[in-house]
Amino acid sequence: MTMDTLNANEVETHEIDALVEAAHDLETKSPNSPLAGALAKLAMDLSQGRDVVLMPADAEISPAAAAKILGMSRPHLCKLLDAGAIPFNRVGRDRRIKVQEVNDFMRKRELARCELAEKFARSGTDRTDLVARLAGVEPDTARRLGF
Repeated sequence: MTMDTLNANEVETHEIDALVEAAHDLETKSPNSPLAGALAKLAMDLSQGRDVVLMPADAEISPAAAAKILGMSRPHLCKLLDAGAIPFNRVGRDRRIKVQEVNDFMRKRELARCELAEKFARSGTDRTDLVARLAGVEPDTARRLGF
């Protein structure tokens, strides 16, 4: 497996502009194109000075690299691996994780965060309705009173 790094400071502004234009053209010709979205994200990251690593989804990385991508410690990641939260392969005594598995875990984690945020947002409304019923007032009145 090969892994290529695009160093943001080595990419010229006109190259990023061409990338943005290519993404726009592709989106125009093929709405909702995942490739257009990927090109736009690539252009945005490079324009903001972030280096970008390109590798196939089936490339395998070390737990240390996966932990860095996920923004957690390697020991915490190893606990997740042991719990079966992220599939991995063993190469001798070492663990290897496919990049796709790391991406899948990130998506699931983000979805869980969004669901939890929605649940908390709804719980505020539920609490207001409950207080209103207990107080014998309309929900709008309870909201105006700060409940």
